[in-house]
Amino acid sequence: MAESLNLLLKNTVRVLVVDDEPVILQTLKDNFNFFPVYSIYTASSTSEAMSLLEGRAARYHVCIIDRGLNDVEGNEFYLMDKFRKNFPFVVITGKHDSEKGFECAEHGAKMVLSKGRSDFHNKLLRYVNFFALRNIICPGCHESPAPFVCRFMETLCGVRPYRVNELARALKISGKSLRDAWMKYVGIGPKYSLCIFHLYSKVFEYIEGVGCKSKAANFGKHEEKITRDSLNNIERYRRYYSRNRKLIESFIRNRSRLID
Repeated sequence: MAESLNLLLKNTVRVLVVDDEPVILQTLKDNFNFFPVYSIYTASSTSEAMSLLEGRAARYHVCIIDRGLNDVEGNEFYLMDKFRKNFPFVVITGKHDSEKGFECAEHGAKMVLSKGRSDFHNKLLRYVNFFALRNIICPGCHESPAPFVCRFMETLCGVRPYRVNELARALKISGKSLRDAWMKYVGIGPKYSLCIFHLYSKVFEYIEGVGCKSKAANFGKHEEKITRDSLNNIERYRRYYSRNRKLIESFIRNRSRLID
């Protein structure tokens, strides 16, 4: 099922990769492009990244950026300071340095990873999926969201309810209050958010089970662990997504490209 969802959600997760090392840039692009759900955009300098960010109407869901860009027109911290409200940044470095990590965090980095780690590519996959999923569901929730949004996201990811009334009970509010609040903060009904959460979660779980492109021989051999009830609910949301595809993809693509 996850393979078919990969195709259903093709090119909907937009990831910007900024690195001035051509080999690293191409490797990351190849690793993510191995899975249909991602749409990868690359830049080798701050100025090139700025052209992409200012020239596209669609929003990005997460940015992978190299620490120490060799760019006379700016640096990675300029990009992070300017766009940290729009999408999460995952910083990649040549070697582990706790001081660099703290410095990056001050400028909005949500995670700092060393390229030299043996598990670098698989960890990067997991963190990109983690932050992208949350930013797809609730644009900007990575940067000081309202208390209700924090509680909603924690409950959604912790309880993983399949129905709006189950989510409302977990939040200890009425279904109407949940719908009104979520429309106010996000601009889309909670059922759409549940649909997005479960379909993308399933795809990301599959991707993380398969691993990066270096494990391409395992593609299609990952065993999905799923109950009959879960299977029925995922299928129900797959049909719901298909019926409401235009609205959902418009939200995923365009909602709050720039957040004040």
